Amino acid sequence: MIDQIHDDVRANDERAARMPAFTAAIGAVRGVAVSAARDIRVETDSTGHVTGIEISETALTGGARKLSREILQTINAAELVAKRKAVQSVAQLLGDDDPITLQLGAELSAREAALTNPAAAASAAAAATIDPTRPAPGTPSETSISRGERKQ
Repeated sequence: MIDQIHDDVRANDERAARMPAFTAAIGAVRGVAVSAARDIRVETDSTGHVTGIEISETALTGGARKLSREILQTINAAELVAKRKAVQSVAQLLGDDDPITLQLGAELSAREAALTNPAAAASAAAAATIDPTRPAPGTPSETSISRGERKQ
């Protein structure tokens, strides 16, 4: 029992010592994607925020709708590249079974699923949305309580 506690403390200390390297690694991650026509280039950070975008004059010739669609596709591709790199960097630093690696991997999988099946992702997101003005299912509301209805 005591040995297990010492092992856990040692493991936590080692993990804590790697956190500055983790922060630096995540901060350095960039994802870059180029559109199919090679006229749009997007760079994102590890979270998918756009850090740079270049649009050539030729990209403007296809009209606004086409340009919008290509920009979004390129942003999404750059985001996935960055998230994959982040998972790889964290896995190398903390290990494949570390909770942070697993969390980042789950976020990557969810984002990939959302991009490949937007309708299912939108449905799941809508189902998971919480309306703070409505009580949770099974919770008595003020109206039901004022009428004397209480959950037994």
